Amino acid sequence: MTQILNGRGVSTTFDSDGVHLTRSRQRIDIPPPAIQEVRTADARTVEFLLTDGTIQRAEAATGSPPAASPRP
Repeated sequence: MTQILNGRGVSTTFDSDGVHLTRSRQRIDIPPPAIQEVRTADARTVEFLLTDGTIQRAEAATGSPPAASPRP
């Protein structure tokens, strides 16, 4: 099952292959072993802390918390 998180300037998909962030036509694929931690930074931001110390962020639109929805 794939899940989608849409936010401010970024679309994030989660599936068995990992996390896929799309920003400004650029796609970043993050395999599960590279993800050290997933956390909320604030009410509208989800952060992915990677094993190399890099942080990738997905931010919802102003005033809206990040929302995930299942995709078939």
